[in-house]
Amino acid sequence: MGVEGEWHPLADHQQFSADALSFAESRPVIMTAKDAVKCYTLAPPNSWVLDVEATLPPEFEHWLAARLSALS
Repeated sequence: MGVEGEWHPLADHQQFSADALSFAESRPVIMTAKDAVKCYTLAPPNSWVLDVEATLPPEFEHWLAARLSALS
């Protein structure tokens, strides 16, 4: 998307705290909607949600649909 910034990756399923979201510089904090739900009461006022939508390659989507159909 062309956005530049400093990454602060956190572990998947990490227990969030206000300290984990407090950084030295007062830049905006951008997080996924999934994490924003967990951080609603902890996130600083300059926090934003980035909605992420995954798109599967058509070949994989067809392969997965065939595999799932074979299970039923």
